[in-house]
This record gives sequence, structure tokens and C-alpha cells, in this order.
Amino acid sequence: MNATPHSGPRCSSRRRSCAPQHACALAAVTAVVLAACVPEPPTLAPPPAPLAHVVARVNANNERIDVVYAAHCALAGVLTDEGGRARRVDMQGPLRYARPRQFYLDLKAFGGIAGGATIGSNAERYWLAINGGELDKFIWGKYEHLDEADVREFPLRPDLLIEALGVNPLPGARGGLLEPVRRSSSDYDELIYLRFSEDGRLVIDREYYIDRRPPFLIRRIVLRDAAGAEAMVARLGDYKPIGGDGPLTAKTIELSWPEQQAMLELKLWARKLIKWDPPRREKVFSFPSKLIASHDRVTQIDAHHDEPTTAPANP
Repeated sequence: MNATPHSGPRCSSRRRSCAPQHACALAAVTAVVLAACVPEPPTLAPPPAPLAHVVARVNANNERIDVVYAAHCALAGVLTDEGGRARRVDMQGPLRYARPRQFYLDLKAFGGIAGGATIGSNAERYWLAINGGELDKFIWGKYEHLDEADVREFPLRPDLLIEALGVNPLPGARGGLLEPVRRSSSDYDELIYLRFSEDGRLVIDREYYIDRRPPFLIRRIVLRDAAGAEAMVARLGDYKPIGGDGPLTAKTIELSWPEQQAMLELKLWARKLIKWDPPRREKVFSFPSKLIASHDRVTQIDAHHDEPTTAPANP
């Protein structure tokens, strides 16, 4: 007979014997794939460095920015106008900064808020010009009055924008601030700066969050108002050296003003350091009298704090 009575069982036995082998092979492949997909554990931060070392690392980088810091800036986000309406902002233009508070930002709009804006500052005065459109105006003030409660609400204050760049050395005990108190987390060394209020209370003025991993620089800045609320928050990212081997500066900065529900994102490129002679600096950062003349609405925000002038007595 051609039939083989044991052929069926032998095939069935062969399949049963192969099944465990296939299962083992599948398990091995799966293990390899899963092993390849497991992310590497995050790099542990080194033990907290002494406070003086944390400050020195930031300052060693930022003190190299000892000439004019220049960049091209794109600024986009939402601001609120005098009437509390949200305004979309989309502008770009050149940025220039030199210590201690020489600042120039000339922005042209892609749409949204008027035709553009100019923000500036020198040792004595600061200003904001909105150029064209229904919001056209020029506002300015004097640094000597900046601590007055009714003046601190100046929109887009240049001194705060300078602080948000993260290019200045950490403040230390100056300008009414006390030496910082340090609080460490797994990611940051938080430096908390205190000051005494007018009524003698100890209040938090500002906070700097310093990376505990390279590049060991400023990642977040919180500036507080007289009531202790967050007046402005800056988040700094994408640190890159200037010119290949120069100091590191942030290429992206996210700004928010929680009370005004306003926020902006700054992107900086074409960053460089420029050595200008004093006359050139004076010209770029001078108070813009010609720009004032082009505006119908001009306001000195702190004029009521100026000392009244009296005519000289007749001889």
C-alpha cells in the first residue's frame, strides 16, 4: 500500500517541535528591538557647586561681552494696548546693546501693531516709539525716576529687555539688592535676590535659574513687582558661541508679562561683537530728537516727578 499510516503524525510532531524554536527566535528579536528603543537615562547633574563658583561661571562668560553686542532680532507674540486689547506683534530689525544700559532696537512690522517700533535707552533716559498707525506715539522717561510706583509700568521697558538677554554679569549686592540666597534643584541653581521695601519689609526682587549642567548659564529670569508678583519672566534657550569661540548667548528668548497676559518670543541671529569708538556709540544710543519730532503724541511718563524749576530772582 502506498499510504503511510504514520506520515500525518510525523508532520504534526515536526510542527510542534518547530513552534518553540520560532517562539524563541521571536523573543530574541523583540528583545533586541526593545533594547534599541529604550532611551538613555538623563545625565545626572554634578553635585551642587559652591555659590561663588555658580556666579563666577556665569560672570566669566558674560564679562567677555565687553563691547557692543549686535544681532538681528525677530519678535513675535501678543501685547496689550492702553485699552486692554490684545494686539498681535510680528516685527524684526537690528538690536544693539552696550553696558550698562545702552540699548537700541529698531523694529519693522510684518503686520499687526502699527508700522513698527523703536525701543531705546542710554545712561539717563529710555524711550519707546510706535511708528505709524492708530497707536502712533512716543513715550519716554528718566532712569532716576524708574523706581517710582506709577512709572514702573512703562511698556516694554528697555532695562527689562536688557536683563532678559542674559548677557550681563549677575548683579551681586548692588542697586539695593542683597547677596543672593541659593536654592538647588535637580536641574537648576536658583539664585534669589532680596531687597528691603520702602516700609522695611524684606521682599523678593528677582530670581535667576542657572543650569546645573553645561553650559552652566542662565535659563530663566523672574523679575517681581513691589507686591511680589511676577512682573516679567524670561526663558532663555539655544545657547551658541558668538563667532565660533566667543562668549555664549541665547538665540531664543521667551518673554511673558503674566499680569498683562502678554507674551513675546525673540529669535536672534547674525550675532556679533563690535568695537565702536565713543563718538559712534554716542550717535547710535543718543536720545532721538528727530524721531520725537515725527510724532504728534509725545509723553514724558515721569514728568510729574521732575523737580519744579523756578525762575532766577531779579538781581
